[in-house]
Amino acid sequence: DTVLLRLRRDIAGSTAATLGKYIAFSKATLDDANHGWRVFGLWGESAADAAAEHFGTTPGTRYGVTAGDGFRLVQLDDAGTAFECLLHGESALPDRLPSELPVGTTADWDALQIALGVARLEAATAGEYVPQNLNYDLTGHISFTKGCYTGQEVVARLHYRGKSKRRALLGTVSAEAPAPGSSLYAPDGAKVAGVVINAATLGDGDASLLVCTSPENLAQGLVLEGATATVALALPPYPLAD
Repeated sequence: DTVLLRLRRDIAGSTAATLGKYIAFSKATLDDANHGWRVFGLWGESAADAAAEHFGTTPGTRYGVTAGDGFRLVQLDDAGTAFECLLHGESALPDRLPSELPVGTTADWDALQIALGVARLEAATAGEYVPQNLNYDLTGHISFTKGCYTGQEVVARLHYRGKSKRRALLGTVSAEAPAPGSSLYAPDGAKVAGVVINAATLGDGDASLLVCTSPENLAQGLVLEGATATVALALPPYPLAD
């Protein structure tokens, strides 16, 4: 009788307000409090073994979920090398794992999500994209069979009858991670040709980006707003439908 929605803290309030419009006449309540849930990332070649040891099993499929007393384990890739662990209550797991596995940083986790081609919604750009701009029609984050929702006609028309001019591509740049929403320009600087969806600073000082732009810019790359460094672009680790 409960649906748990995991999302970034900086968009929790606005998301709750938006969803609240649709349950006004239903026997449901919406609560944006945390209620004791904590979220941890678990990744690497031994991630599946560690997850199986501590949770008893793993989902085995991308976006599969294993649920148990006080935990939810979500697999984020097909290979089983990345998981989200949602823990409720006073689980000792976060205290045990650092003694068994190397500890990463938030930037490491963000860079992993970027490498997987998975876009994260950020407060600075909320409401600025259609799902296809974030590749959500390719990564399993949107359904075209579930029925009607606000904006469904536009999204479905683009899916069935059109072609998305902009997609989420991977990017790397020799600079600090730019803020989400930062503009990217064509090499001649004449026009805005893309925008930063997500960014993470890597250990070598470079930044890993997820960029919303036209796939036509793959060969030439883009230039970061206020900088001269070129953002090298690459395809995500899955085929673009277009």
